[in-house]
Amino acid sequence: MEKGLAEYVFATSNHDGYYEQPDYDDWTAEALTKAINYPRGGFIDGVKELRKALDDSGAKGVKISADEYGLGSPWLVTEFSVAHAIYVGAFLTSAMRYSEETGLILTNYFEAINEGAIKVGPDGAVMNAVASAFELYSLHGNGELIELLENNIEIEEDRRFDVVATKMQNENENEGGGYVVVTFVGLDCEKWEDEVVEISLKGVAEGTVGKLETLRASGFDPKSSFGKKEVGEVKVGKNGRIQVVVPPMSLVQFVLND
Repeated sequence: MEKGLAEYVFATSNHDGYYEQPDYDDWTAEALTKAINYPRGGFIDGVKELRKALDDSGAKGVKISADEYGLGSPWLVTEFSVAHAIYVGAFLTSAMRYSEETGLILTNYFEAINEGAIKVGPDGAVMNAVASAFELYSLHGNGELIELLENNIEIEEDRRFDVVATKMQNENENEGGGYVVVTFVGLDCEKWEDEVVEISLKGVAEGTVGKLETLRASGFDPKSSFGKKEVGEVKVGKNGRIQVVVPPMSLVQFVLND
């Protein structure tokens, strides 16, 4: 960035959030697993490089906006399936995790209507799997990021899933306290079986029970969707340990009062 301009710039744009979807004749478990892992690999690496370039040019105060992202250019995609929803989940998880480190403060999905989340026709509108993903991740809005492990490299390098947790404040100040939202995204469709995942949350009392919701993928073909939302519960064990089942190419979320 040119010297002297930084003080007039709030954020610079990053357009590297797209990953071209596989051709339909190459819609394989291997190709999809590689695609949906791009956000926490190539995309975040690019954001870190942009942050360094900004800092080196004297623009440390300039933020980064991830303008447009998705599996395939949305105006060219004919079917928005589970794969596209999982890509959104992987992208938002990585964006939240590295927000403070990189100054990545904005993401912009282009665009929700007829190019992603909502299909609008002459007789009405239908929300698809991408919309379901946005609905879950919206619960993290304005939250404070929580580290689930003292060393989160273990999760970052686990290709099977990713997870993000935020501490939220009740909107009604009279209610006091707050709650924790934790969302998992299954990132491996080569090993098509459920994964039992155990995490640890600090500051949550043993025995606390929370609502658990699972959006389970019907498969990973180009027309796949989530089945009916599965509802259950989680219970906090000793030292804040919680065990959940994460199905492949699926989204799992629980909410706990702290």
